[in-house]
Amino acid sequence: SKSKKSITKLVNNMPLYVLYIDENNRIIEKEPDELKVSDLIEVRPGEKVSVDGTIIKGNSSFDQSSLNGESMPSDKKEGDAVYSGSINLSSLIVLKVEKEYKNSTLSKIMDLVENEQEKKAKSEKLITRFARIYTPIVMLISLLVSFLNSYNFRFQLCLPDS
Repeated sequence: SKSKKSITKLVNNMPLYVLYIDENNRIIEKEPDELKVSDLIEVRPGEKVSVDGTIIKGNSSFDQSSLNGESMPSDKKEGDAVYSGSINLSSLIVLKVEKEYKNSTLSKIMDLVENEQEKKAKSEKLITRFARIYTPIVMLISLLVSFLNSYNFRFQLCLPDS
């Protein structure tokens, strides 16, 4: 439940657009799933990185706590890899896209969590089916024992004479 809430929060905070740099160095807003490998994007301070990439211009600190739980910012410079879901903390950078949005780190984490939740749901269904049979049987046995005990019935062990 906590994992699902954390992933939902992370997904809801993902940018709806990226700042794509075209061949004329104009900045165009695009959806993350429209990006291709080798495209250039600009990530401003305070923005989340929406796709995995390599820094080709600038350096900055990144909050990667949503990916690895590490509370300390990670400093990155030109040539370093930056993963989707990281938050750019300090300065403007330009990233070269290394993976499409559907193959990015964050997308893979979300898929993994969703798949695990589906598997868990199947096991919960099995437990629920088992409980539908087991619980009434246990309740009937306990009522029977209680009823017999209230009338002071005693069970005697019959042993053959020796």
